[in-house]
Amino acid sequence: MAFVGYYKRSAYSSSKGGLTRLTKALTIEWASHQISVNAITPTFIETPMTKSMFEDDWTVW
Repeated sequence: MAFVGYYKRSAYSSSKGGLTRLTKALTIEWASHQISVNAITPTFIETPMTKSMFEDDWTVW
């Protein structure tokens, strides 16, 4: 959601986008201290919690 966004998921998407930007900013800020910053950005995985999202007819891909 940090990279694509989704219908009815603006708050979730923006929070994930914020984490992505934070990771990039900390990478730059802490590089001089030889500290690496990484983030894991998994894709959509069907779980009981996300099942209804996969059944939604509206999609942006």
